[in-house]
Amino acid sequence: MPKHLDIDDYIDSPAEPARGIGEQLRSLVDAALPDADAKLWHGHPVWMAGRKPLAGFKAYTAHVTFMIWNGSPIADDTARLERGPHMATVKIRAAADIDRTTFAGWVRAAHAAGVVVETGPS
Repeated sequence: MPKHLDIDDYIDSPAEPARGIGEQLRSLVDAALPDADAKLWHGHPVWMAGRKPLAGFKAYTAHVTFMIWNGSPIADDTARLERGPHMATVKIRAAADIDRTTFAGWVRAAHAAGVVVETGPS
């Protein structure tokens, strides 16, 4: 993917359905984490608390990956989250795959649990 100027440029770049998915995820995370700083980090949108990543997404050709740092310990009744040691992810292939209540709950729960990944200087 080419280098983007800002989150709007990132979201506007891909074709549908990635564009619609990005628009929905941005709206969802902005509402769930109103005090977080949204910025491009490693080339894709990420919401940060200082230097600590909270949530973000990355567009690919066939899907968009939604990422939640410190998402490993949060409850997931849907069994959609793929869990790693520091991050949980879900692949989204259509905007209709986004359950705003569930996704926002995941983000808020992970943030409340504390972010465990510290990054270098921004």
